[in-house]
Amino acid sequence: MEEIRVSSEPSLFALIADRARHSSDGRLIANVAGGAILVVVVLILRPSLWLFVLPGIAFGAYGLWGVLERAGTEQRSAARRAGMWAAVLAGYGSAILFALVAMLLVFSGWIH
Repeated sequence: MEEIRVSSEPSLFALIADRARHSSDGRLIANVAGGAILVVVVLILRPSLWLFVLPGIAFGAYGLWGVLERAGTEQRSAARRAGMWAAVLAGYGSAILFALVAMLLVFSGWIH
């Protein structure tokens, strides 16, 4: 099985992966914890503001990817790779969904 590799061409994934690789362990764990806290707080206190759960998921996924990438430098387990892919999909998916819904809300006010 192949590991997630970043190409030498500049891309958003390469930029984010490089930033995660150069972040401290504490910073990555803070991203995971902060994202989880944001999700829980929004869902408990203001479920009507569900849109703001999406950035929390993205920040948490960024931190989780970095932690998993670091944790298994010598281990190349299938579970680690699956976790990294899940973090990538959750992070990008929530960021894209947040952007699309936010644009829809902004532009729907202009169209009416």
